[in-house]
Amino acid sequence: MKIFLSFFFKYILSPRVSSLIRPVSIVCIFSLVVSVASLIVVINVMSGFGSSLKTRLLSHEPHLVIYDSSKKNKKFSDEIKNIFIRNNLKDVQLIRAFETQDVVLKNDEGSFAGASARGYSSEDLKTMTQNSDDHYFEGVNSKVEWSSGGIADSSKTKVLIHIGAEIADQLSAYEGDFVFVMPAENLLTPPTEMVPPEEVQVDSLIFSSHSYLNNKKILYEKDSISSLKDTASLSKGVEVFLHDPSHHKPYKEVLKSKGLDVYSWSDQNSSLFFALKIEKIIMAVFLALAALIAGFSIASMIQLLMTQQRQDIGILMVMGYPMRQIRKLFVHLAFMMAFLGVSGGVLLGYLVCLFLKFVPIDLLPSIYVDRKIPVIIQNEVFVGVFILSCVLAYMISLVSVRFYTLSSIVNLLKKA
Repeated sequence: MKIFLSFFFKYILSPRVSSLIRPVSIVCIFSLVVSVASLIVVINVMSGFGSSLKTRLLSHEPHLVIYDSSKKNKKFSDEIKNIFIRNNLKDVQLIRAFETQDVVLKNDEGSFAGASARGYSSEDLKTMTQNSDDHYFEGVNSKVEWSSGGIADSSKTKVLIHIGAEIADQLSAYEGDFVFVMPAENLLTPPTEMVPPEEVQVDSLIFSSHSYLNNKKILYEKDSISSLKDTASLSKGVEVFLHDPSHHKPYKEVLKSKGLDVYSWSDQNSSLFFALKIEKIIMAVFLALAALIAGFSIASMIQLLMTQQRQDIGILMVMGYPMRQIRKLFVHLAFMMAFLGVSGGVLLGYLVCLFLKFVPIDLLPSIYVDRKIPVIIQNEVFVGVFILSCVLAYMISLVSVRFYTLSSIVNLLKKA
């Protein structure tokens, strides 16, 4: 141990060491620190993005959606409730019937806008738009605001809609204005078979700080818009909200066993989460390769050190040190350098993650869902990266020294 420390401080850190070895060693250690820290930060940040996206999706999307294949079963929601009751499934927060389809809106000036229309019963719609405690959007996202609404003139039309702010901006429509709505399949239907557009009145606007949530949706009372009845794209079903969205699999299995067409929130967003997972893996792989390159740099530096210190190696062999012990000494030197780099990288990564978690800064442009960089500090990531990096560093050090050929004592003692 004493000779190891003596070699390490004399050949690696000492200012009197070769003008090449010391700066190269410092650069190799620093590059390993940066690579490991970047790997840890990226993994934790990508996990934070996934968790943040999941939270936002669950804040407005139903946790289970059961579609009515017949589209005509008016007691479909009651049947679903009975299934939950009979199977003693008590985690249900809300069950709500709906109908949905894509529509096209048009104003008097000829401007068009596409939207996702969603119809609910009058009681559900009233609760969603007027009761601040049970808002469909605001109840789970405090950043969503609803206008007061209720200014539509019911003497002119009985069909009222609640329109997303983005659509309202495209159509220059405000509360009380009239627009025309028609099913999206009209765009592909011959003029003689088109469903006539129906005039509806804007009752209120939906504002959201995150446009992808509801700014492209319209809400209306179910079966109130005649032009949207019995269309090919119309889907009817039931939304189910759970107290614990992650516990949706037992409910899904029970409903599937009944022959129902059911989808969970994870099914409906599987492509999104799969893309996020692939992105996380690819970024982690490339950053791991950068750390591996830094490890090979340390191995190259150790071989350079052994070449420059040939005479000292020869002196050790004259003093009786076996070749195995000398190789082991240089393996430990390389591993010590890698250990310093890995430890520094883990520490730096942890400090950066703590800073991003407790001192959030708006760094991203406004097009992102969250302008702050979310981060989740995962202890298993730090431990895993540290152990894996140390194991790889030791293997690289061992292989690099093993492949270095030591000459005879006479040749080692000769001056270059």
